[in-house]
Amino acid sequence: MNKRLLGSLLAGMMSWCAVAESNATALQHQLAQQHNTIQQFAQEVKDKQGKLLLKGRGQMALQQPNLFYWHAEQPDENIMIMDSRQVILYHPGLEQVTYLSLQQVLQSSPMAGLLANNTAAWQQFSIFKEGACYGIKPVKQQSALASLQFCFASSRLTSVLVVEVQGNRTQFTFSAQRHLTQAEQKLFQFTPPKGVQIDDQRQPATKKVTR
Repeated sequence: MNKRLLGSLLAGMMSWCAVAESNATALQHQLAQQHNTIQQFAQEVKDKQGKLLLKGRGQMALQQPNLFYWHAEQPDENIMIMDSRQVILYHPGLEQVTYLSLQQVLQSSPMAGLLANNTAAWQQFSIFKEGACYGIKPVKQQSALASLQFCFASSRLTSVLVVEVQGNRTQFTFSAQRHLTQAEQKLFQFTPPKGVQIDDQRQPATKKVTR
């Protein structure tokens, strides 16, 4: 999710660093209040001309200290589960489970890293305040991500805007936030269903097996 700016004078640089750190701390505080919650999301992807390319919906859950669950129900069902070591991607329609190391995913999915409060993800971005929102930009342009925007209302995350370098914009709107139940704690646990193909990319040599 994003990064920092440089000043020309020493005093200006020192002032900016203090503000940037304050903004990062404030955003971390806001996101910490989303943990141990579950919410619905609606997704819209538009190109740089504003043409609608895709609509989707699903469910997101967060749990301290760094667990992230993402279940896209439409248009194509897929599930992502992330912890401090790895990411699991499950595509029911393809009957495939992919295991990735956390580092492999952070660059392609920085939003997940920030929401899960991953330290390495936070170090990649500069953060600035925009009213009830926080703008986030990469310190170094190393991926397709141009910027992120997190917006809040009454300490609840209401939306995330992802802007790509080529101009595509993905808007996630969140609703119906509530605390996780005891039974829902199991969302962060995953056992591959029988018969699915397992692609383990956590090791240097990719392993593909059928469970």
